[in-house]
Amino acid sequence: QADIGQGPTTEALAIDLQECLRRLNESEGKLEIIEQEVQAAKDEKELGPRVAVVLENLKAVAPKVMDQELSVRDLTEKVGQLEVKIDMDGSAGINRANVAERITKIEADMARIK
Repeated sequence: QADIGQGPTTEALAIDLQECLRRLNESEGKLEIIEQEVQAAKDEKELGPRVAVVLENLKAVAPKVMDQELSVRDLTEKVGQLEVKIDMDGSAGINRANVAERITKIEADMARIK
């Protein structure tokens, strides 16, 4: 028994259903985007304190690195002065071959100790 004039036709219902499915798919796509944005915000929120800790550590290390650089410069300067002194004072019994031999012996002893 057909209900003529009693409501939407099957074809109209099918069109409405298709429109609802299209809108549902579109909404799901938008929800996925929002979910990704929320997750990214969570990740950034968790990353912030970690970055702050790293920054504090870098602030603590920076002066030490600068001190180390100054120490290396001082040592380089002193080695240069010693080389000049050795070159100028070659008759004092210190020669490069003797120094090199002693350094090689010390290095061998250190390697053996390790």
